Amino acid sequence: MGMGQPWAAEGRNSRLLWPLAHLLPDLGRRTDSGYGTRQPAFLPLWAYGDWHVHKWLFNTKYLRGKDNAFLGTGTPANQPLPPGAQGPIWNGGFVETDYYWNPQLVLVGRYDLIRMENQAFPIGTTLLNGVPLAANFGNTDAGVAGFRWYPIMTSRVGLALQTEFARVRIRGAAPVTGRDLSTNSFLMGFDFAF
Repeated sequence: MGMGQPWAAEGRNSRLLWPLAHLLPDLGRRTDSGYGTRQPAFLPLWAYGDWHVHKWLFNTKYLRGKDNAFLGTGTPANQPLPPGAQGPIWNGGFVETDYYWNPQLVLVGRYDLIRMENQAFPIGTTLLNGVPLAANFGNTDAGVAGFRWYPIMTSRVGLALQTEFARVRIRGAAPVTGRDLSTNSFLMGFDFAF
């Protein structure tokens, strides 16, 4: 049988918090008409879901983010924006699957992605490394595979071994050549709870 409820989902829209924007410092919020426009410097939107099917647990999340043009370009609020600058917008998310082989062994897999919808500068703008800005600059893909093993499980104490291998690729992020930047990492550690 499945564990917990068969599914759960939730979402959040930070626009609901806009009435509280006057409590925050300006953080670069500015339009041509001046400061303090109550336009948030960062606007996150997201939706999350949990699905349990027998020994499988699926977690999914969708994210949409938008930065203020001043933050996206690194321009101080008291300076004019560079020509063609705009607020960067991106979409992202992940899918994580956990398979409960038995109560002491959980196999874990996860895929994360980020896709740029709008860049802060116009496409074709020459970057500091001399490479023209591409539409997919900053797109990120990441994958993780691993397991969590609980050799000791009691009502008072627990010990777990966590291992993960991860690979991340970011489009155009190599600082000199502007090529894709890929990294690998391995994590292994013990988690002791009492």
